[in-house]
Amino acid sequence: MKLSSSAAVFAGLAFACLVSMTVAEQSDMNERHLMAGPAYDCGQQDFPQNDHMSPQAVSACIDSLTEEPMDKKTASAEVKTPDKVVYCSMDCKQNLTLQECQACLQTAKLLRENYCPRAVSASSVIGICSLMHETTGPMQSCKSLESSS
Repeated sequence: MKLSSSAAVFAGLAFACLVSMTVAEQSDMNERHLMAGPAYDCGQQDFPQNDHMSPQAVSACIDSLTEEPMDKKTASAEVKTPDKVVYCSMDCKQNLTLQECQACLQTAKLLRENYCPRAVSASSVIGICSLMHETTGPMQSCKSLESSS
């Protein structure tokens, strides 16, 4: 799989969600993130292991999340597709401010066109804004944002 271009794109977009923290804090956060599972969950509990969301369902999921009022640290929404009801949620970590939480959701929305055709990318933006794959496997080879701009 080719990861270099996608990894570079995600690394470049990481600054949109950058939070001031020490290297030790970031490392600790990444470890806790990996143990706790993905922060961004689009239908993990509703889908069989090999049944992935369509790009349209992913896009609708993110749109619904970004439209949710951000009075809490967690945004969630249900998206009805022709054959499924997808439950979506995004947990903004405790050390994020409201503005940073909103920035993370907006970043996820901007990334929606970069999702893999058959799966949500298992990528992490500095361990804060996380986009999940149902099996939390390696990042898929997704088209680069550069090709769509």
